[in-house]
Amino acid sequence: MTESMIARIVRREGEPVLVYPRPWRRAIARLATAGATEVVLTIATATDERRSTIANRYYWALLAELAAHTGYDRYDLHEYFKARLLAKPLTIVNAAGLAIDERQIAGSTRVLDRASFAAYVDQVLAFAVSELGFMPARQDVSDTEPVSSPAPARGRV
Repeated sequence: MTESMIARIVRREGEPVLVYPRPWRRAIARLATAGATEVVLTIATATDERRSTIANRYYWALLAELAAHTGYDRYDLHEYFKARLLAKPLTIVNAAGLAIDERQIAGSTRVLDRASFAAYVDQVLAFAVSELGFMPARQDVSDTEPVSSPAPARGRV
């Protein structure tokens, strides 16, 4: 029988406590024995709440309007906003383990769930309004034609 690898949160004396499965407790004990003074636990939750087609259409319609307002291509604006709002660090390490280059690279909108994608679109809109004086004509996508996200072109992510 396989042991569960899912941590549970229980209440003890009214306080939430994270209860680790036995394999985690053994791994944490081994790290402590090896001299680790801190253990960082990352908990990932599975979700199938991918952004909706409607949200995707709204985003690309918004970028199309913003492109008309600024004169930039909507795909370039997409890359700009990913780099500005979803940046993540990338460190290149040589064979000796020394960092030889550090950059901020654009994140991906494909991995965002519904709530994260909505927050991202809100940030794009807030930037457009505050920095560019832009207000979109369409406040929702019900009157827009479907605008699909582009296939990656010229090495775009």
